[in-house]
Amino acid sequence: MLFAASCFIPVEAAQRCGYDSLISLRDALYLKSKLLYESGIEDDPLTLCQSSLLLSHYTSDLETSANSEWLEIAIKNAKISHINRYHYLAKKHMPEMKRVWWCCLIRDRIISLGMRCPIQILPEDFDLKQQGLTLEDLEDEIPSSEVYKPDTKSALVAKVSESNENHQKTGMEKLERARLLLLNWEIDWMGQIDSRGFYSHPSIALYANLIAIYHQ
Repeated sequence: MLFAASCFIPVEAAQRCGYDSLISLRDALYLKSKLLYESGIEDDPLTLCQSSLLLSHYTSDLETSANSEWLEIAIKNAKISHINRYHYLAKKHMPEMKRVWWCCLIRDRIISLGMRCPIQILPEDFDLKQQGLTLEDLEDEIPSSEVYKPDTKSALVAKVSESNENHQKTGMEKLERARLLLLNWEIDWMGQIDSRGFYSHPSIALYANLIAIYHQ
């Protein structure tokens, strides 16, 4: 928790603790957290999942894949606790488990996009037809946030809920949407090529198309 919160404090607070920057403070807290995990003192899967999720926010030149590795640990412990099957758990435990699992899921997608690596939570790991996070799931947190105003927090939750609804679309709907997007991209890109005279040489057209595909 201290590690995750360290980047949000004033640099003066870090200096009063003997660190010259927030980065050095963050690195020190990360190493201590990592040693604590490796010591095996904590063995509760839920706690390990939550702490690993927080540690997945660490990146450095020395440990370029640290975030993915910590996420892998979080997902493993989530499955041990059956958090990914929260909809089958007792009602009193479901809200907390649901939040934790969706934190894993969202973090997985963010790391995949940011690091250009494969997702770790696959369709067989979770039934995406299950209802995702809703405003009701997080309503007790909305007024107590010290970072976001209630209306901003509500809007963020609504956006997450909206993305969950998109997950529940059928396979055919997704394929049709993908087909239309590809068609629009082709029409737009071919128009750009024609207007720029890219067909003056075959190799120019080839590499122009490869670059376009890479950036789409």
